[in-house]
Amino acid sequence: MKIRRLSLLALFTSFALILGYVESLLPLTVLPGFRIGLPNIVILLVLWRMGARDAAAVSAVRLILSAALFGSLLSLAYATAGAVCSFLVMLGLRRTRLFSIVAISAAGGVTHNLAQIAVAMGVFGQAALIGFLPLLLPLGILSGLAVGFVAALLCARLPRLPGESAPAAEKRRTPPA
Repeated sequence: MKIRRLSLLALFTSFALILGYVESLLPLTVLPGFRIGLPNIVILLVLWRMGARDAAAVSAVRLILSAALFGSLLSLAYATAGAVCSFLVMLGLRRTRLFSIVAISAAGGVTHNLAQIAVAMGVFGQAALIGFLPLLLPLGILSGLAVGFVAALLCARLPRLPGESAPAAEKRRTPPA
């Protein structure tokens, strides 16, 4: 991996980490543990512009650093389950080229919530936690739409990235908002 590309990925990881920290400071009390998913703006941008491997690397490093700096082992388990499941869904939908970045982000938000509820049910052995889904699913859609919209704006407005290969930039289409 070239130094420029590695530096760019480190910068994206830093942005995602900062957005995660800022998000943790927001006084959202809709549901315990609910987050908008601001770091996913960066993950979507990297997925769209640099590819799946780079986006997975940024996401993994951000998860580990976030847990080490601001969280716990349990928060890492929740975050990892949500991040891995939502990333796989977003990657699969991205590869179809049928959906916009906004729609893919909404699907990722819902998947993230489903995965976290599944982990909570496993940790606490409480099937009753599934009762949160009627609240979490619409919140996942709304936050995913907002995150996707911001990511779409950034994808459309940012020039070719230093680590982005020229052929990838040429065949990349601007994601519809």
